[in-house]
Amino acid sequence: MADGVVFMLTGVDEYGVQIHEFGSSEGFLDEKMYFGHPGCADEGDIIIRCHAVIKRLTGMTRPGPFAAHKCEDYIIQAVRNELKKYDGEVVREEIPSTL
Repeated sequence: MADGVVFMLTGVDEYGVQIHEFGSSEGFLDEKMYFGHPGCADEGDIIIRCHAVIKRLTGMTRPGPFAAHKCEDYIIQAVRNELKKYDGEVVREEIPSTL
């Protein structure tokens, strides 16, 4: 298990149009993210961004976004498989909040 690491999926079609099911992500992440809220990363988390580019004009139909999610799941599963093999030292570092 890797605490403090999250995956974020973004996507556009070949024309650069944002995939409709992904919500609006225009702007800077640190200004848009509601850190610590349900479904959001916590402050200080490592965010691994997967960016999908799907076939043009498929962002508003189910197959396009589904393909992007399936691709990210394939990547995440590869990471899970590698973490299962890890036989090194377990390290946990906690940084106190400055709030």
